[in-house]
Amino acid sequence: MSVFRVLRCVFQGAPARRAGAARRPFLTRLARNEAGNMMAIMAISLFPLAGLVGGALDMSRLYLVKTRLQQACDAGALAGRRIMAAGQWSANNNAANTAALQFFDGNFENESYGTSNRTRAFAEASGRVTGTASVQVPMTLMRIFGQSTRTISVSCDAEMRLPNTDVMFVLDTTGSMNDTIPGDSSRKMDTLQFAVKCFYETVAKYNIDDVDCTPGSPGPSGGTGNQVQIRFGFVPYATNVRVGHLLPPEYMADEWTYQSRVANYTTPVDVETVTSNTTQWEVYPESIDRDDCGRWGRNERFTNESTDNVFQPNPAQNPVVTGSNPYTRITYSNDNRENQDWSYWGAPDRDHTYRSCRRQVRTEQYTTERRYGFTNWTYRAEPMSVRDVVRGTAEYATGTSGTVPAPGTYDLRELATLPGARGIAKSNWTWDGCIEERATVREASYWPIPAGALDLDIDQVPSSGTAGSHWGPMLRRAVFQRENGSGNRTTSEVTTTQNFDNPSYSCPVAATKLGIWSDPAVFRNYVNSLNTSANTYHDIGMIWGARLMSPTGIFADENDFTPQGGEIERHMIFMTDGQTCTGNLNYVAYGLPWYDRRQTNTGSAPTDGCDDASSDGGQLSQQVNARFSAICNWVRNQNITLWVVYFGTTDQDTVDRMTACATPGRYFTAANSATLISTFRTIADQISQLRLTR
Repeated sequence: MSVFRVLRCVFQGAPARRAGAARRPFLTRLARNEAGNMMAIMAISLFPLAGLVGGALDMSRLYLVKTRLQQACDAGALAGRRIMAAGQWSANNNAANTAALQFFDGNFENESYGTSNRTRAFAEASGRVTGTASVQVPMTLMRIFGQSTRTISVSCDAEMRLPNTDVMFVLDTTGSMNDTIPGDSSRKMDTLQFAVKCFYETVAKYNIDDVDCTPGSPGPSGGTGNQVQIRFGFVPYATNVRVGHLLPPEYMADEWTYQSRVANYTTPVDVETVTSNTTQWEVYPESIDRDDCGRWGRNERFTNESTDNVFQPNPAQNPVVTGSNPYTRITYSNDNRENQDWSYWGAPDRDHTYRSCRRQVRTEQYTTERRYGFTNWTYRAEPMSVRDVVRGTAEYATGTSGTVPAPGTYDLRELATLPGARGIAKSNWTWDGCIEERATVREASYWPIPAGALDLDIDQVPSSGTAGSHWGPMLRRAVFQRENGSGNRTTSEVTTTQNFDNPSYSCPVAATKLGIWSDPAVFRNYVNSLNTSANTYHDIGMIWGARLMSPTGIFADENDFTPQGGEIERHMIFMTDGQTCTGNLNYVAYGLPWYDRRQTNTGSAPTDGCDDASSDGGQLSQQVNARFSAICNWVRNQNITLWVVYFGTTDQDTVDRMTACATPGRYFTAANSATLISTFRTIADQISQLRLTR
């Protein structure tokens, strides 16, 4: 049967097979008639099959174009937001918008995939960059259904959204930071302060009013919102750090040994106490003239007068009768003036004679008490009670006079509280917060950190069960150098009346724990308060930077997670401008090195100096370097990104040491102020990782 006959049967119906037969429905007859069905079905399906195949091909093409267009839009928004950073969208001749368009074009060229009428545009509002893009995609087989083109549109946005981030600044505030690098116009400290404040603007999104970080554009405002936690902390360091006020009192020792002195009170002193007194007048008989009164006051006897009414003057003025208790003291005075002369009293009568002369006599009863006064000092290593020192204001006796109940030696703290003590030269003095480090060991290398080096055990919490695990307060007025009779320094005890000098001492600006600085004025004021002094001990700064930000140490409750339980990214920024420089007479976190020798051999005085191209800086500088390197390793192993910035120029050994300290790729050298500011901005931009919101 031909195709045409089949079609005719379909549309006209088949003739009856015999007269009178019942006519069956068309579909029934078709179901029973198998002749030519496949050909008919194929003919009927040609148009739907063509639409399905063509649609699948065109849909695949549309999906590919939309994916590529979205990627190009995202890349443009991300690039524009990165270029904008903490500035304005229109800054630098619309550099951010130009970058966004360039990145879009690099990912989706004009007429890519046969498209046409490409559009793309980017804009910024409240720190968020948004973009839109569209193209027309030509159809192929879908044209037979009247679809010649399809328009594809996408949108995208990007904003500066940080992860929860902690940033600890460990900053060199030694004396050299007060210098100016040749060719610069400002001190190194001024430049550092500027750079840190601009870092804050970039990361925290708050404007600080005394710096212009983006000339020609207003600074950021509004912060990062409540979706992310951004915290900053500071450890300014020099020869030591001021962290004592951050520690719970129970982390501080009750007793600490200092290179100090004790006052010896062995000189007997009799202390008098008045128990009673009386006053009366002695009067010479009347009718004596003025001259006779004067002679009487000079102990001249009158031969023509009766001696019945004459008082013999005491042979000694203000005598003290000793050897009895109580005893009597008699004091003569002339009309309350302190002398023994008699004074004329009265007025002349008609016969030009005078009435009398008189003097006052004061009789006092005393008791005596034997005490002991200051004799000399004994200079030595002395354990002292410091419990009250770290819990408030304490008085330390620094003079050379006073009394104590019994002969012997007494430390300075006790002198201020002895009952009845008189004349002790004292000074009211509050502990400034700088600390002496806890127990350590003497090694050439400290990595891995050896047992017993509690100063390098960053996470160990002080406890009464671990000897040497507490810290001590630095008490500069209680620490003294000492010399023997030949004028040479000595570790032996020295007893003398000489007042030896306190050592060289400096306490930096107080460190801060990690915190949210939502008030830019508070951040500004703190950074502006940084000052410069003393030598360079990198190890103590690194040790306390690590302690204050460790998520597993003494501040774990504050540092492990955000209050909402979020993860935290951690960054330490260590900035220095100099080589290690030590002094064996500096009062530092390990005491007075020449005398205490906690880090070096006890049998000889430690050598010191600066570790530069011509010297290794002596034993003390090598100890600082070894401890510094060990803590650098510890920090990197704690998943903390360690950024190291060297400000200035130095010898290669120092560069190598600082490079090894940093997380790989995170060491920077800034030879001048402009480079330091740029370096801090670079670090801030890298820490401020962009996150696409769509």
